[in-house]
Parts: sequence; C-alpha cells; structure tokens
Amino acid sequence: MAFNWKDFLTFAENIKAAPDKPGPQEAALRSAVSRAYYAAFRAAMELGIQNGFIATRLGDDHNKIREHFRNSEPKHQKKLDISVQLGRLHDLRRQADYENILKQKPENMAYYAISMAKKVFKCIDELSK
Repeated sequence: MAFNWKDFLTFAENIKAAPDKPGPQEAALRSAVSRAYYAAFRAAMELGIQNGFIATRLGDDHNKIREHFRNSEPKHQKKLDISVQLGRLHDLRRQADYENILKQKPENMAYYAISMAKKVFKCIDELSK
C-alpha cells in the first residue's frame, strides 16, 4: 500500500503540540519543520508525476517540482501557490536541518511550516477535483 504523505503532516502537528514529549524540545520542533516540508513536497511530487513531471530522485527534484508547478500549462493560481509555499517550506526545512543557530524560534518555525504545508495540501486537493 502506498504511503500517505499527509501522515508526515499529522506527525509534525503532533510533535508541535507536545514537543517535550518526544523531546528534546528544539530537536522535536526542528523535526516537525522537516516533516511538514516532506509531507508537502512528496504530495506535490505525486501530483506533479500524475501531470507529466519526471522525478529524478535526486536533490534537483526539490527545485524542479517548484518549477514544474510555476511553469506548467494551463496556468492556475493554485499551482503558483504550491510553488511559492514549497519554496518557503524548503527554506525553513534547510534552516531546521542544517543551521546551528536559528534566526527565529523553533516553535514559530514549526507553526509556519505546518501552516504552509496545509496550504499546499489544500491546493493539491482543489487541483485534484
């Protein structure tokens, strides 16, 4: 059975709700950011593949899927929204996974990442109708 990528978003929400439970708190919140990104990224990849995107399974896919939604025909605001939100999420995910010192509070990053991922899923749902 295929993995439901939205489960990563649910997992991120659960971490954010009680970051001390899996703990340590900052590690948990950074992980929530990462999981929110990957939930949105992989769901967008699945929709993109259904619509002609050819995944390479390499690091370039993170940029190329955004380009796909930004440039695909016919133009649609929801496609542009997916591209923009994925770009913002990708930036947050890179910070959470690679930076020693964060520019903002981890709880704020998790909140923003989860909100953006939800927007991506909403756009995907609307485009899939």
